[in-house]
Amino acid sequence: MLARLSIRDIVLIERLDIEFARGLAVLTGETGAGKSILLDAFALALGGRGDAGLVRHGAEQGQVTATFDVPAGHPAAAILRDNNLEDTGEMILRRVQLADSEFQLTAGNLPAVLSICRHLDGLPLAIELAAAQMAAMEPQDLADRIGHRIALIDDREQTLSTIVDWSYHSLSDRERMLFQRLAVFAGGFSLSLAERVCVDDVIEEDDVMPGLADLVNKSVISLQRTPQGSRYSMLELLRNYAMRELTDAAQTGARRQRHLEAYLDFVRRARQGLMTRTEADWVKHIAIEFPNLRAAFAWAMESGQVAKALELIHCTDSFARERFMREIDPFAVQALAAATGDESYLFAAQSVMASAAARRGDIASAVELADTALANARRSGVDDIFMPFRLVATTGILSGDFQRCAEAADEAIALAIRCQRPLEVARFKSMKALGTMLAPGASNDIELALQ
Repeated sequence: MLARLSIRDIVLIERLDIEFARGLAVLTGETGAGKSILLDAFALALGGRGDAGLVRHGAEQGQVTATFDVPAGHPAAAILRDNNLEDTGEMILRRVQLADSEFQLTAGNLPAVLSICRHLDGLPLAIELAAAQMAAMEPQDLADRIGHRIALIDDREQTLSTIVDWSYHSLSDRERMLFQRLAVFAGGFSLSLAERVCVDDVIEEDDVMPGLADLVNKSVISLQRTPQGSRYSMLELLRNYAMRELTDAAQTGARRQRHLEAYLDFVRRARQGLMTRTEADWVKHIAIEFPNLRAAFAWAMESGQVAKALELIHCTDSFARERFMREIDPFAVQALAAATGDESYLFAAQSVMASAAARRGDIASAVELADTALANARRSGVDDIFMPFRLVATTGILSGDFQRCAEAADEAIALAIRCQRPLEVARFKSMKALGTMLAPGASNDIELALQ
């Protein structure tokens, strides 16, 4: 069953996302409302004939993505398994139409195209990588070259590896270097971050944008336009290949270090953004970049930069606490195990551990860990130490020590006023009000609660 249809830059549609409920879906509207465009877009995703005229005027390419729910007993599930495709209960079909595509399928080149598809066992990625070479050679020449390379291969996985290797060696030296460096990103990247990570004495800033465009045209990276701007990504198979090619240990370390520094700057800005009225935008942005934050944390730990790993935890904690709890808790365990005890952001990992103890009902440990975190936070010289204050106040409520909650809230409110952090003032006044009203014999102080 069709579950979602996403359309980008098709005819008059710049961006459209439709979710379909179970059952009959009816598209209604006056003549000219765009119903036929939706049907044409859906047909394109299903393999209908593409045409450059489908691409919205001014766009480089159009894209349609159709997502289907595939129940376990559905015939399509068996087809997926028979073709070595993971049966996850969901199937995604994506079709991209270039605005300036010069290739046209004709009766003359059809046999060569069919030969290419047969040689590549119908593997979509292999076919896409091979199709990217059409700009440089005729279909029959391409079919002959592919046939020669894989004539002795009788394994789908090896077929794909061979075509990936061939595509890589078809890149120019500069394109290969950029491709290798982009492999340090996990889950995608923006142009500005690519420039931050890849630029040095060999690759200049002005080389990155045209280099990315070349890699997109050759199908080794993909481009998606989002409300936050253009975002590039690389399939995990291609990323692993590029990482293997980035064999120089010094180069690998240099790129991963640049990646770490870039994402430290990102989370510092994000932490500030989460305290403003653009919070919702930053929440989406952090969620998109979280795979890169994992990679940055992994390199910080692997390279012995525990202080930077702890700062990553500090900057993402308030966001990750609710959304990525299963990951932030192990981050804290790893960082604490490697810490010397002198790191400024040691309190961040201790705060995470206090929260974890409270969630599993070990209130005594939570109280102790929260106190330790706050003591280290006070000595750290860091201004933003509201998280350990919040945990001390929370553990006061959980343990029934409402005086503890009130004292922590009062100190935090004074700090928030000095730091001009009105949101924190509001949070801690709320916590103090809650503690006051829950305390035995409380008079339900409505005035404080309203404050």
